[in-house]
Amino acid sequence: MQSCGSIPASDAKMPAMVRGTVKQWNEDEGWGVLASHDVPGDVWAHHMHIEGQAGYRSLDAGAAVEFDFITPPGGQDGYAYRAVWVRQLGGKEASQ
Repeated sequence: MQSCGSIPASDAKMPAMVRGTVKQWNEDEGWGVLASHDVPGDVWAHHMHIEGQAGYRSLDAGAAVEFDFITPPGGQDGYAYRAVWVRQLGGKEASQ
């Protein structure tokens, strides 16, 4: 399993910002999956990359978010994409 820390820029494509929704969130483990029409697959996200919350951070399934993501070499825990910055927006979007 790959660490949640930063990946050297030479090992990943540059981040790309998109809007989408929280597909699922694992409260106990502090990670979840984001979805967007602008990404060809699901995006793995870790609580430490959520902006605007102090301490332990969490997202609700169905919440609207915007996020930057990268394509780490070898993926992240079975996902081809990993969020490197996430901000929850004010509301829920239609299902992705």
